[in-house]
Amino acid sequence: MAIFVGIMTTLLPIAYALFFVYLIAKMPVFGRLKIKRSIVAGIFVLKITFGVLFLWLYNGQFEDRSKADVYKFFDDSAVLHAAAGDNFGDYVSLMLGYGDDQDLHVYHDEMQNWIRQYDHGFSNDNRFMIRYNALLRWVSMGNVWCHMVITNFILFWALILLVLALSKEHNFGWILFLGFLMPSMLFWSSGVLKETLALIGICWFIHALSNIKSKPFQSMVIGLLALLILLNLKVYLLLFLVLSLAVYKLFESKSSLKFNGQKYALFLAVGALIILGIGQTNFGKSKMEAIAFKQKDFKNIANGGVICKNDTAYVFVPDEQREICIIRDDQVQFVPGASFSYLRLPNTKDTLQIDDYHSSATFDLVFENKKSGSQVYVPALDNHLGSFVKASPNALYNVLFRPLPFEFSSALLTFTSLEVLLIWIMVFAALVYSKPKDHIQWNKVFASLFFVLAVYYLIGVSTPVLGAIVRYKVPVLPFVLYVCCLIADWEKIGQKKPVLWLKSFVLQAQHQA
Repeated sequence: MAIFVGIMTTLLPIAYALFFVYLIAKMPVFGRLKIKRSIVAGIFVLKITFGVLFLWLYNGQFEDRSKADVYKFFDDSAVLHAAAGDNFGDYVSLMLGYGDDQDLHVYHDEMQNWIRQYDHGFSNDNRFMIRYNALLRWVSMGNVWCHMVITNFILFWALILLVLALSKEHNFGWILFLGFLMPSMLFWSSGVLKETLALIGICWFIHALSNIKSKPFQSMVIGLLALLILLNLKVYLLLFLVLSLAVYKLFESKSSLKFNGQKYALFLAVGALIILGIGQTNFGKSKMEAIAFKQKDFKNIANGGVICKNDTAYVFVPDEQREICIIRDDQVQFVPGASFSYLRLPNTKDTLQIDDYHSSATFDLVFENKKSGSQVYVPALDNHLGSFVKASPNALYNVLFRPLPFEFSSALLTFTSLEVLLIWIMVFAALVYSKPKDHIQWNKVFASLFFVLAVYYLIGVSTPVLGAIVRYKVPVLPFVLYVCCLIADWEKIGQKKPVLWLKSFVLQAQHQA
């Protein structure tokens, strides 16, 4: 039996991959880019290869599966999927998010990530990821490699739809398609992560809007699916996307740089302030306060260490002092003579210090993590707009220019630093070889640029780890390339030798497509 399971673990994802390659060869949508289907299929296979690399690295990096984003949702989905056999009504309630939590607590308790350790009042995106993986289990036989292959095909299809939507009035669709080869896109979007599904939602949302007149019913269905994804995963992406598109539509008839620049700056600044300042999260916090709490918790995770508690104390032990903790079965004891800081419960206002601790008392483990190797400085936020303004320069620097080459020993971050350099080369080339100002569609430029910078800013002010910053930027990377494509004069650039070589390659790829 074990041999059969091992064979199926290997063969089933390969069978899915071959089936999807067949679909790429046959489905009309994959031929609309006028690029050889063999090239399109080859890039899909490359993406699957990076998915294999992604899972392999995650297998080696995390000894505890419950701490790996890929596996913690996948493992919890087994509990949800099993509910279908135990009580199908409970399964439906868990999948759709209704019903009395008291009746379902037996499932909640068994899943380690259904209730988030850190909650800031936003939607619980963990549950959506668990539900998504539980849905895939109906066709994956509980094989995580199948989840990776299926998700990569859905994303690849969605990215094709995005390219077709963005290049509908232009001839640079093949350049956007080559953007799939950017290192961050290949690696971080190849795993079953929140960013992967969020990118699918963005692609579907824009595709639905661009085809709402020609295919109203299909577009409505795809648009609703996109809303379902973005509202449950990354609502800030949806808010900034809708704001960008709304202002674009408002000034669609205007094309001058001066008019668009002034109006966009005014309307988008006001819109961003409204998003940050008005309304409350589920816990009654303002959005600025919730973002500040999220940053603080992220810093605690990045600093690493051990957090534990009992009925009278809440204890934090820095990563450097981990050796004073004895951890067994989610219980913590301290070695004789230990020194540590703690908060007295239930009053948690003052931090107290205890030295030369001698007790066999046990504490419940709340959090254990190693210190992040790519931590960067981010100014602390509070519930005031001034702190967000003060944090802006450092936040944008981290997002726009880092990681610097060889800034960290991580091979992945070094590789990503080359991508950052490549992006700035593309931006510089687009500005140097730009179209005449009156030939540039400034509405599209400003709408896309605002979407990118707004997302970048929010990532920058709340995220103190470069590895996470690189990952969180993935859903907006296609729009960075899109802005460059809108500004650049491809006739000028096409006269350069490297581009001539690339152009000949693409023309050859388009031949007999």
